[in-house]
Order: sequence, then C-alpha cells, then structure tokens
Amino acid sequence: MSAAPGASGSPRRVAFVSNSASGEYTGRLRWVEPLRARGFDVSFVLPEGEGAYVQRFNEKGVKVFQYAMDRSSQSLSGDLASTRDLVRLIRAEKFDILHSFGHKANLCMGLAAMRLRSPVAFLHVTGLGSPFMPGGGAARTLQRTFLRAYYRLAARKLSGLFFQNRDDEGDLGLSKGARTFFAGSTGVDLDELDPATVKSATLDVLRRELGIEGRVVLTYIGRLLKDKGVPELLQAAAGLHRNDPRVVLLVVGTPDPGNRNSIDPASIPGATDEFARFLGRRDDIKEILALTDIFVNPSSYREGVPRTNLEALAMGKPVVTANGPGCRDTIVEGETGFLIPPHDPRALESALRKLIESDALRARLGAAAREDARLRFSVGTAVDRVASVYQEVLSRP
Repeated sequence: MSAAPGASGSPRRVAFVSNSASGEYTGRLRWVEPLRARGFDVSFVLPEGEGAYVQRFNEKGVKVFQYAMDRSSQSLSGDLASTRDLVRLIRAEKFDILHSFGHKANLCMGLAAMRLRSPVAFLHVTGLGSPFMPGGGAARTLQRTFLRAYYRLAARKLSGLFFQNRDDEGDLGLSKGARTFFAGSTGVDLDELDPATVKSATLDVLRRELGIEGRVVLTYIGRLLKDKGVPELLQAAAGLHRNDPRVVLLVVGTPDPGNRNSIDPASIPGATDEFARFLGRRDDIKEILALTDIFVNPSSYREGVPRTNLEALAMGKPVVTANGPGCRDTIVEGETGFLIPPHDPRALESALRKLIESDALRARLGAAAREDARLRFSVGTAVDRVASVYQEVLSRP
C-alpha cells in the first residue's frame, strides 16, 4: 500500500511524539522502513536530555526533534510548557500527520494539535498504566477521571485514538461513535527473533555461565514490581522446585527505584540460587529466550500489549501469563500458552506444572506460538494496520 504523496510529490511527513526515547528505539523504530515503503517519512519528537538515543536514531538515518518534557513531573504548568514547545515545533515543521504515544505525550501533543487545528492527529494509548491500577486513593481517582475526560474530548476533536488491546477503550468510557482504531501490538521482528539463528554452542556456554545445565528453565523479563506479579511468581517457582529440583527461574530485570511497588531481590526470603537466578539487565535477550523452556509473565499491570510475551512467542516458547488487559491478547488459551488469574500463585504453579511435566506439550505449544507470532504480531502486520488508517483519514475530503 502506498500513501498519496504530498502537494510537492514528496512522501507524507509523520511525527512520532513520545515521552520515552528508549521505548521508541526498541519498539517503533522498526516501523520506519516499512512506513517509508508505504510513502510515509517518519521523524521522532523526543524529550530533551536524550542525546545518546538521538545519536543512535541519527546513525540509522532517522531524524529526531526534541522538546521540553519532564516525565516525572505531575505539574500542569510543566505540561503546558511542553505543549507550547510542541506548538512551535509543529508550526515550523508542518508535518502531515501527528501521532503520539503514552499518556503524557498524548496530553501535550493532543493539546498542541487542537490549538493548531492540525488536520491529521492521532493519540496512541499504549496501555492505561498505573492510573488505572487498584488503590492509590484520591490522587489516583483524580488521574483516572481526568484521563477519561481528556480522551473523550480528544476522540471528538482529533483524527482518532489507537488502542493496543481490546479492554482499554471500554475502560476509558468513550462514547458511542468515538473515532477509535485497533492497532494491536507494536510488533516483533520475526527475522531477528528466530530460534534457528541461535547456535547451540552459544547456548551451551550460557547454560554453564548461569549454572542451569540440565534444568527446566522458566524465564521472566521485566521490572521487579509487585504489580508485575513477581512475588506470586517466586512463590510458585519455589513450590515447583521443591517438587522437581530441576526447575529454575531466570529473572531478567531490575527494581524501579522510587516506585512504591518496587522489589529488592535481597529482601526476598528464600529466593536463593537453588531455584532462582536474578540476572539484572541483559543485552542477550534472544539467547536467554532460546534456552528458556517456559516463558512466564503474571503481570496485573495495565499493559498495552507486553512486548516480552510477543518476543517469547516469536522464539517458539509457550507463555503462561495473566488473564488481564493486554496480556490476554497475546496468547490463544491452550494452544500457545495458558492464562491464569492475576495474584494467584496456586493457579500459576498449576499451569506451569502442566508444561514442566510434558515435553510434548511444550513442543506443541511452542511451535504454535511461533506461527501465531508470524500471523498476528509481526512488524508488518502492525504497520499495515496503522498505515491503512493514515490512508483512510488522508483520503477524506
């Protein structure tokens, strides 16, 4: 599919506005080339102070603009300053399409687009996040109320809202007839995440380094947060290890300092090298997944679509994940993995045990997982969905 060119015959200029340079680099940077092939020239608009990532984008031939943004600030004055900065940039660059990602960028870019009456502007809800988690008192209730009101307004005033899963649109309480589109996941690179490209000798060395030779390997990748189901996972893994000493859990990720739900591995009683390995941050995720037998993500956090689940599927691994927004969109129950209730270590242990006790079941679900990733979660599928919406909106009178 090709987009209609702009007035000068050049590709349509698209601005991806985000409050996370790292998130865009590991995610939607993969959209750039497929969108170029469809007639869209993408630039990224990222927060100031992300110079290292700006250089990485530039090295890949992608232009980056920066704007004032304090991700940690809850100040309305700070958001208004970011909005004014975006107004100046959008006015100067005359982008054909504006597309923002994440609550804070959606707020600031959306307000800027309304101020300029930009003809084509989309907000992308990448998950509802902490404001829609239980608890949090009056402050969290106020956040939810504000976001619902804002997104209702944006769905009327802008070109539309993209959603990654089937739950978030309903939880925002958008009115019937609101301009919304289903984007699905950001997508994964099936060529890069191909188990056939990992050498067995490499995995042998890695197993020796980690001390997991001859073990049944469960893997979790993500921040060490209570909301991510880490306490329940450790409890389930401990029970499985008592029953079968071959079981070992690899925990890839770090605590989130300043987050009240963060977990320090040193504070977890009994989480020893007997059944768990806390590996911290790793760059060899493909290799870790290749030696994994079962991928597990019991998160109850309001995910959009968890990328780690998709990466595991692409690597041909069965996935056990929470039956909650975002997570449940990633697997086919009983065919590519199992869904378990959030915060239920017994159900988690039971689902994992089924897979631990059957090599044949793991192999069958793993093969189906790789095929499902190809059919539903490739980068090409994600880009086709977004580009078709761009084309539809641009073609309107």
